Amino acid sequence: MKTSFRLKLLGVVLLAAGLLSAFADQLTRVRLTVDEDPIVVRLAESLGYFKAEGLDVVRTDLLKVSPEDYLMQAPLIKGDIDASYHWFNHAVFGARHNLPIKAVMVFNDAPGMAVLVANRVKDEVRGAADFKGRRVAEGAGYGTKSVLMHYLARKAGLSGDSYTPVLLEHEGREEAVLKGLRAGQVDIMAFQEPLVSALQATGLVSTLYDLHSRESTAQVLGAPWPAQSLLMAPAFLAAHPDTVQKLVNAFVRTMRFINAHSVDEIIARLPADYFAGKDRATEIDTIKRTLPTLAKGDYTFPAASVDLVVDTVMSFAFDRSEEGKWRGTGENRRIVSADLYTNEFVARAMKEIPTQATASVEPANAGVSIWTQNVTGFRKEHGAEGGYTKRWDLGDLPHYVPKVHLTGTLRVWGNNYIKDGYLAEYWETEFKKFQPDVTIEYHLPTTGIGIPALSCGVADVAMSRRAIIMDLLTFEQVYHHPVTEVEAVTGSYDVYGWSPPFIIVVHKDNPLDRISLKQLDGVFGGARTGGYVGSVWHTEYPFARGPEENIRTWGQLGLTGAWANQPIHIGGQTLRGNQTSQFSDLILKGSDQFAEGYQAFANYITPDGKINSWSLQAQRAIAKDPLAMFYVSPMTLSPDMKELAVQAYDGGPYVKRTLETVHDRTFPLYGRYFFYFNREPGKPVDPKVDEWLRFILSQEGQECVQREGRYIPLTGEVVKAQLKKLD
Repeated sequence: MKTSFRLKLLGVVLLAAGLLSAFADQLTRVRLTVDEDPIVVRLAESLGYFKAEGLDVVRTDLLKVSPEDYLMQAPLIKGDIDASYHWFNHAVFGARHNLPIKAVMVFNDAPGMAVLVANRVKDEVRGAADFKGRRVAEGAGYGTKSVLMHYLARKAGLSGDSYTPVLLEHEGREEAVLKGLRAGQVDIMAFQEPLVSALQATGLVSTLYDLHSRESTAQVLGAPWPAQSLLMAPAFLAAHPDTVQKLVNAFVRTMRFINAHSVDEIIARLPADYFAGKDRATEIDTIKRTLPTLAKGDYTFPAASVDLVVDTVMSFAFDRSEEGKWRGTGENRRIVSADLYTNEFVARAMKEIPTQATASVEPANAGVSIWTQNVTGFRKEHGAEGGYTKRWDLGDLPHYVPKVHLTGTLRVWGNNYIKDGYLAEYWETEFKKFQPDVTIEYHLPTTGIGIPALSCGVADVAMSRRAIIMDLLTFEQVYHHPVTEVEAVTGSYDVYGWSPPFIIVVHKDNPLDRISLKQLDGVFGGARTGGYVGSVWHTEYPFARGPEENIRTWGQLGLTGAWANQPIHIGGQTLRGNQTSQFSDLILKGSDQFAEGYQAFANYITPDGKINSWSLQAQRAIAKDPLAMFYVSPMTLSPDMKELAVQAYDGGPYVKRTLETVHDRTFPLYGRYFFYFNREPGKPVDPKVDEWLRFILSQEGQECVQREGRYIPLTGEVVKAQLKKLD
């Protein structure tokens, strides 16, 4: 029996090995040499982007096919290697020696160096023109640092021998430069990390030129500087264009990942063996300092940048080392800038592989409840923004005519916003003109207290957003009948907190300009078994539906071309937020069945006591993600996004949000606020409640609403429907 089991186990192992071998055989092998150990290659491996493109990328030791690590041109041309991750200027050197290779993608568009000046002479050295007569530590006389220092001097009108290079030896350079700096034997330095940081840490130097980013490099040199690039032989490009495209695709995906994530997130995705044999802390610090040199979003070669590299190389007198002689000899006439690179593959990849949503760099979270803080101050501050001055004709609303004379106290609980603004005061003042002997007792700390207070019998009427399931269940468990709901106002057009509409937004570059409520259900929702209407669970369609109505790509919304197969990245407020419950009730038929990948944002307190609102967090997320579609509040709008026109469930026109379309409710995503009260079935409404609500629904009550200019007054049609609930 044991023998049988062992044989079966051996069979399984052999089968698995065969499958793995077969899978490996299906991958296209690419032999790649690298300059040192770039994180881009390591991330492409660890993130699985090579294999996702069907590639088996094998890092190859260049010294096994070439006598020196700077001579990759011949092995590329002979086919000993397929690609090289190295500096772009090697294409220029190859052209000089009739060994043409092409660069197909930029990884770093800055040389990652800094020009430092000793503080003892910094007042005398204000620019490259002041290099004259100075002692300059710039590294080997064949390297890019020397090339660029001479270019800066030449650009400033100096000759090639206007300054004296010192401390050229590579071995022990850091100690020698520090010693020379302290001894006053060096005036200017040009180095890369980690030496730049070591020199800056002494407090003995100041930065004259910073070439660590595309922007700062272009400012100093006149154009970005293509440094590390992907190099290939023209024959390989012609013979294997599909393989080239797949390799470039994988690298573009990797660069998109780097561009969209924090340093710590990038480091976390590096394989463990990346740090083998290295001082981890030093390596991480170097990654953090050099990350700005990586290209951001655009990995093509600008013609001006290529011309800049060619100019600097052709005008520089390289030293007489073996590498210097190789770089400095050959024929300049063979150098044709346009032949040194192609943007064909990377431009195609950039078009078809959109930028990723950038990892949100949000303020720190203090980890305390926002409700223990001064949220009233926050509401009042933001409630002063937006609003309207328009006055609608309220002639189709009834005047308030008291039916009975009231005495005693009317207890109103709930909605803090009528107190945070002026509406509570306006309503009380106007109502007492008709009912002078009644006392209005407001308890308005927060909307959430309204219906529970009604359930406990301490409130006569509660003003609240749409009652949620726990509100309803609590009331019904106490009284064994439904709570009565009357609409009080239409939500604001654009005022934070005052129930503005939901709006649907996409990135500004997205061509979509409209969407229907049914499509929104497909985008934001998923297959479901049912949904709530109030406290009743429904299982008929459309409360229940299958996955066939799901919408997950932009092509399903009618977009074509590069957009068609791209995923829709959805988001909005946390699912525990009141707005999201209302969104679910309207769009997802009360199911709370949101689609996978929904990005949820919530308000939280920062360590300095401020509120980082969910709206601003969403705003920043959308700005960084061309594939985003979020439901947000109007206060979230920025130039980086576009608001969509919306069609109602029963069809009709696609309606844009305007003050008028919110008022007349033709924009389907308008907000509302309600009054709730306890009315036993078959019995009349409490007179105090009845008189109060008839006042609210009158011309006089709705005039108070438009006088404040935040909430929007009800239309005659809506008022008529609400008054029937009081009969």
